[in-house]
Amino acid sequence: MYLAMAAAGLALPVVGALTGLFPAGALLALAALPLLGCSAKEALRSYKEPRRFVGAIRYVVLTYLVATSCLALSLLIMNRWTSRS
Repeated sequence: MYLAMAAAGLALPVVGALTGLFPAGALLALAALPLLGCSAKEALRSYKEPRRFVGAIRYVVLTYLVATSCLALSLLIMNRWTSRS
């Protein structure tokens, strides 16, 4: 369940770009996929020990930081280009 919820957060920019709600640059959020992989690996290794699971949480926080930064940057760039036209 943890991995599915974490991956769902990265699906939003993809769905948004495919439907035209977000600019294609929103797909840059997928640059966070390797971090999600690290989180998954750590989660599978440590899910039975809460103290060790902190590493998985750390990676998922980094994943969302990178993904939301890329999404925000793409929206800012799109806003800049469309406001000049």
